[in-house]
Amino acid sequence: PTSHSSSRVSYMLSRVSVVLLLASTASAISLRGRAWQRRGVYGRGRTDMPSVAEVSAAVGVPAPWEAPRWVWSGAWKVHKRVLPHLHSWDRAAPADTCVNLVVVWLKAIAGNRRGEGTADGGAAYAMLPHFTRRVVAWPLCYLYPRLHHANVALRTAYLDQQVERELSAAGQRPTRVVVLGAGFDTRALRLGAAHASASWAEVDLPDVIAQKKRLLARASRRRPQLAAAGLPSFHAANLSDAGAARSALREAVRAGGGDARGRRVLYVCEALLIYLPEPQAAALLRSAVEE
Repeated sequence: PTSHSSSRVSYMLSRVSVVLLLASTASAISLRGRAWQRRGVYGRGRTDMPSVAEVSAAVGVPAPWEAPRWVWSGAWKVHKRVLPHLHSWDRAAPADTCVNLVVVWLKAIAGNRRGEGTADGGAAYAMLPHFTRRVVAWPLCYLYPRLHHANVALRTAYLDQQVERELSAAGQRPTRVVVLGAGFDTRALRLGAAHASASWAEVDLPDVIAQKKRLLARASRRRPQLAAAGLPSFHAANLSDAGAARSALREAVRAGGGDARGRRVLYVCEALLIYLPEPQAAALLRSAVEE
């Protein structure tokens, strides 16, 4: 990079540091007595769920930092505060609908870290704005403590492994992979080329799909190999609307073409069901089974 670009990166990082300090202080005050309770400690001493350490060992990805709550809260607030500045000159102009934009930055941090089982071939990084994305480039990605991006990396690795297992088990049998509430997920780009018998579809809100198409166009220009297996088909729906969801699922399954009788359908839900009211979540799962 030129000296001018380097100075702009340094300026951006200095602003991030100032905002981090202010947000962390505010978070510590607002959390009061709970400020020093540790987060990243889940499942310890419980029989109904594995601990984070056990999940980490199972998927082969480092566990998040067991930091105080104010650190986690401060980091999240910093990211949300800085996000508009990161996209100030972004022609794709994506919005942070359902924190999709936050998550793609977190995935870019994890995806650029080498030797941790989280590398994604630059898929998430390729979707980000040209200049400001350098703040999460290698090796700057190691400056970020293992907090929210590590949580996302755990679930991403787990779902990737489960999808890979199912696609490998299918062999040459056609499989339709339908990602519900896909957001700015890159799974179709990363896993599609290795499984020629699989085709992909994504269902999400109309605005999210429109934004993602612009980000995928940018990523495909930068890394043509990512789109070598073809992009997923997109199907717009509000998944909390049972009727619209069922219609979109039916369309997504049938859009794969071919003889549907011998085809397997694999549904992927990442950070979706927990945000839906229980009746809507149950209706969505019922539609997935019946369609």
